[in-house]
Amino acid sequence: MSTSIHGTNHLKAVALIKRPNLRTLAKQLLRERGFDVLASADTFEAVSEALGRHKDALLLLDYDIDLGEINRTLKLAGNSDSARCRPILLLAQQMNDSLLAVASDYHVTRIATGDITVKSLGDDIDQITQDTTDPLGVAKKLVEATVLRKRGDHRLAGEILTELQAKYPDHPKVNCDLIDHLIRLEKWDEASAVIDTVKISYGSSTRLMQLKARVHLHRGETDEATNLLEQSNLLNPYFVERLVDLGHLLLLSHKYDAALTYFNQALELEPQHTSAKHGKVTCHLLSNELNEALSLLRDASSPREIASLFNNAAVLAIRSDRFEHSLKLYETAISVLGRNDKVVAKLVFNLGLAYLKNHHARKALPCFRLAHQIDTQFKKAKHYLDLVSKFDDISHESVTHL
Repeated sequence: MSTSIHGTNHLKAVALIKRPNLRTLAKQLLRERGFDVLASADTFEAVSEALGRHKDALLLLDYDIDLGEINRTLKLAGNSDSARCRPILLLAQQMNDSLLAVASDYHVTRIATGDITVKSLGDDIDQITQDTTDPLGVAKKLVEATVLRKRGDHRLAGEILTELQAKYPDHPKVNCDLIDHLIRLEKWDEASAVIDTVKISYGSSTRLMQLKARVHLHRGETDEATNLLEQSNLLNPYFVERLVDLGHLLLLSHKYDAALTYFNQALELEPQHTSAKHGKVTCHLLSNELNEALSLLRDASSPREIASLFNNAAVLAIRSDRFEHSLKLYETAISVLGRNDKVVAKLVFNLGLAYLKNHHARKALPCFRLAHQIDTQFKKAKHYLDLVSKFDDISHESVTHL
């Protein structure tokens, strides 16, 4: 049995197949059809160079290998974060929810299940080859929209995606790209409206479930968001972006140990994932593990990045009514960064705001003064310095109107 999802192709191929007889058969059938088989092996390491270099090569992937290896391979294949869909044929012995979840996460083109014969595998390869021409122009339009978005032309990119979704409402890649585009522009109501028109089924719509979770999170519906992400994660616990989303969601719920677990899992799969690294640092900062956080911050790219991480952690601490800890975080950040950078001026200013909003105007005043001294062009610092200088103390009602 085979299931066609969508796809395009060029006459180059990479095969990662564990079963030796099946690997030999696949290689033979591909060559008979004019494919240049760039790599054919039973390990990720043996095919990764060819897969990474040739972005449009057909990938034949055996599901009868470790699920972590499957995710590494499909991540490198690039369909989860690229508009250009590489043709992927996933070979499995039987259909199940986990298989459908993986196919959804990475926009797999075609799934072949059951007994694989010379005829059935040849037919599957022929079907993908026929899709090469992209007769409906969907793949070409998706690439065009991505290029426009990267250039900053969000309006035209949105028009292309909206038109595609109207024509092909059941096309999973089109739906995901449009919803992701709207979320990037913070058009949450429009994103939600599109999601409501799409049928989301357990197992086969994990990417849509993840995007819907982000909409729930924006609305403050953390329980609904967590539920969707955890359901998807049960089906495929190796999808890095979902692990990171779960980590950040748990940070907002002040569940730092649980969040750290997800960030660590993501980093095991992708050690240089920036958002996962930032999340891990934030967990340590909020758990008062400053030495661990500072050790990780050695890899930070700039003082601005360090300041941002401390500031975000301090804000989360304040939201959880840990005011003293937020002050400690600001003071540590200032100590780490020194006093001669405009980034520090903003940190000192934020420390002043933290004091002010907790009815400590006298402690806030020197913060605003120092922020203005470090950066004399910092207008907000000057504004608050002048304002707070007029008062010995400020009531809560006054603060909320500053």
